[in-house]
Amino acid sequence: MIEMTDKKIFEELKDKRKEISELRVLLTKVNEQKEECYQDKNKISQEIRELISEIKKLKKNRDTLTDSVKKIKAKKEKIVEKIKEKISHIIKVKKEKMGGKSDGFKANPMRLKKQIEAIELKIETEAISFDKEQKLMKQIKEIKSKFSEYDKVSKTLEEINDLSKEIDELKVKEKEFKKEIKKTAKESQKKHEKMLELSGRVDKLKVEEKEKYLKFLEYKKEFIQINKNLKNLLGTFGKLKGGAEEVKKRKQKDKEEKNRLTIQDRKREVQEKIEKGEKLTTEDLLVFQK
Repeated sequence: MIEMTDKKIFEELKDKRKEISELRVLLTKVNEQKEECYQDKNKISQEIRELISEIKKLKKNRDTLTDSVKKIKAKKEKIVEKIKEKISHIIKVKKEKMGGKSDGFKANPMRLKKQIEAIELKIETEAISFDKEQKLMKQIKEIKSKFSEYDKVSKTLEEINDLSKEIDELKVKEKEFKKEIKKTAKESQKKHEKMLELSGRVDKLKVEEKEKYLKFLEYKKEFIQINKNLKNLLGTFGKLKGGAEEVKKRKQKDKEEKNRLTIQDRKREVQEKIEKGEKLTTEDLLVFQK
């Protein structure tokens, strides 16, 4: 290996010092970029965790609402079954007790009763012939016969009417259940849609998180390489510095030796002047003292 000249050593040392300074600046910059990416990645990760936590809560609420809808639907179906049973019972009553006749529905027992009372009042208050009275009495008998028949129908109608009222009440409950089902299902749907929205945000954030992490790894790799180069450069710089120190010491030693020889030469000159009796200068005296 060819030894470097003194001048070359100091030039190389100067260059290396400059490279070290530049590398340190670059290392600091890359480290800041690396840490910035890492912090960004952590922020995104935290946001993802918070969104996932919110999604879990929404899912729990949605599932609870969905279960409520199922339970309400089950109650509504029972009401519907009861309505069907009541309607079937009405049909059965009409068929068994009324024989499918429609007269029972058209007849008014109260009207028949009033007719009887009117005829009886006529017989009691008016002067009528015996034959006409007999006819009126026969008419009362016929009406009473019909009234008896319609009295049975009336009881059947009351039973049907009661069943109809029960059906109406059940239909009101069914309507309330339908309304409740619609409201609860709507709330459940809102929770579900919010879940989908947040899930979409999580997917996007995961992409950003991955990008930040990959960028962080790039900066980390670059940081490690720059740091390695800096260490190598510092090693080279240390050797050059050691060489430069040796050069300085050698030069100082040479200078001191040169000064020593110069002083000895001057001492001999002064000594010769003394021996010859020549006049000494102030400089000569100083040299002589040294």
